[in-house]
Amino acid sequence: MEKRLTPPPILEGDAYALPPDAPSTSATTTLPRNLRDATARMAESEFAIKTFGADVIEHYTTFFKAEWAAYDKAVTDWERMRYFEQI
Repeated sequence: MEKRLTPPPILEGDAYALPPDAPSTSATTTLPRNLRDATARMAESEFAIKTFGADVIEHYTTFFKAEWAAYDKAVTDWERMRYFEQI
């Protein structure tokens, strides 16, 4: 708002169904594809830091990194069913 930028067009449809390299609503930015990418973007966002404060962004960044680490350690039902006979 301070820079009086024109917002990009609204993204219509299912963002999860877009190809990985699909641009978001602007030509220079792609949508984060997972929590790890979104967390990194939030941590680097001057807008988020200015809006919510550095302490809040640090808190959520730490929390989301812990969530992603827990996710990385989990074995899903899909993995069990797909790989059970191979191991």
